[in-house]
Amino acid sequence: MQRINVLFISLLTILCSCQSVTKNNLSGSSEGMVVDWEKVNEKPVPKIQEKIEGLGPIPSGKIEKSSSSEPAEVTALVSGAGVYRSIGLISFLKAMSIRKKSLNILVGHDLSSIVLAYYSLGFKPDYIEWKFFKFLKENRDRRVYSAEWLDSVRLMLLKDLEKFNIEDGKITLLIPIWNESENKVEYLKRGSLEKALMANIDPYNRMKIKVGPAYAKSFLPERVLKTLGVNKIIALDFLSEKLRWKMGDGYLNGTFQKAASIQKKAKVLVEKVKYIEFPLSEFYLDDAAKLPDIVHKSKKFVRSLPELFGESEKL
Repeated sequence: MQRINVLFISLLTILCSCQSVTKNNLSGSSEGMVVDWEKVNEKPVPKIQEKIEGLGPIPSGKIEKSSSSEPAEVTALVSGAGVYRSIGLISFLKAMSIRKKSLNILVGHDLSSIVLAYYSLGFKPDYIEWKFFKFLKENRDRRVYSAEWLDSVRLMLLKDLEKFNIEDGKITLLIPIWNESENKVEYLKRGSLEKALMANIDPYNRMKIKVGPAYAKSFLPERVLKTLGVNKIIALDFLSEKLRWKMGDGYLNGTFQKAASIQKKAKVLVEKVKYIEFPLSEFYLDDAAKLPDIVHKSKKFVRSLPELFGESEKL
């Protein structure tokens, strides 16, 4: 009996010893796998970078400004009077279109105003050229600015434009006119396109209105263009060479001499202007029969303008 008691006590001792070892082992395993949040001061969170490169907002809240401080280029083209010589403007516009050079504001005197009106509305230079070839073929024997000539301008050149206003163009158009009653030059931005263009090509005031061409008063509206944000001006001069008339008179010659003088002053006085003089002195101002030669020589001249188109660019 005593022996049985001893065995029972020994067995009980062994069982207690095993239970203690198991408890210690589980405790050690638990501490390695489970995070006790009450004992940990910092919880692990994903790290957010201070600087992120690429698209999207910047987490730091700092707005990055563009490194370029230069303003966007806003270019104005001012084309002077020149009667049929000013058709050379079409060759210039064709070169600008081919090279995808943008123009933001257009100002035209005399027949240049009609060319630029078409261009502002999105008509292609080839179409404008065809319209003028057709017009001059029909009017080669008519005296420029005569009543018959003005009627033909309205019927043949302005028919496509009669439903438009000045402000309807894809490019901003300014039409200069001399306001007789106000005694000043105005640059029209709104209103009837046809009426403004007719006033711009009527130096004799055959229409009996109180506005007329402005080219004998002003050429380049520097202040007006500045208010429109222009920072680059291209000026085309068709009168710098000798003035010659086939059927002109003293009044026309005197008027265009004044226009030529005003344009030369602008070349000297106005800053930041690319002033381009078309070498067309061999052509009469009013000789419609020479239009193909004017276009050809103007095209050849425009090719030689590396400051605008680059040495290697050709039409």
